[in-house]
Amino acid sequence: MRTMRLSFSVLAAAVLAVACGEGHAIFDVDVYSFIAGSGGDTLHYTTPGVVGTTPPLNNPPLKVTLLPGLGSSVVDTVQVTGAAAIQNNTGTGSLSFKIFFGADSNTVYSTTPILTTSGNAGPGADTTIMALNATLTSAQDSLFSQKQVFVGVQAVLSNNTTTPLDGRLKLTALHLRLVIKDKVF
Repeated sequence: MRTMRLSFSVLAAAVLAVACGEGHAIFDVDVYSFIAGSGGDTLHYTTPGVVGTTPPLNNPPLKVTLLPGLGSSVVDTVQVTGAAAIQNNTGTGSLSFKIFFGADSNTVYSTTPILTTSGNAGPGADTTIMALNATLTSAQDSLFSQKQVFVGVQAVLSNNTTTPLDGRLKLTALHLRLVIKDKVF
């Protein structure tokens, strides 16, 4: 009986020792669900019939709630994936599309964009789908250990002709995959 208790105690201590080690947890955050329908997922653009580049168009930064209570856990890897559509009505041009994240709404657009891609608008009525994919650097990862972040969408257009360029950029998906190095004890 005493041997059985000792065996059980040793087994329980071994299980506890294994459980106290480092592990990784993976969380998928649907960022798009926080901004869909708010108007922050769409940027309307209209440029005059002048060849050239427009100033950046920004949506208002929107709050995204992440994972509260990570304690001493460390963000190991962050991958951003998603999709956007350039829905052009008139003209021909190109569009540079950027996603920003910041610790607060006032600093979103003063940070380095997390993701940058580009696509063509037109000619004429046309829809171009853009895939979004980026793995963040360790300097950017620390932002995602907070309880909340703010996301901003920016577009810069280049009109290639003297015909006005008109349409909209619509974000259709945006996901974060957070790999957390958990330190339980």
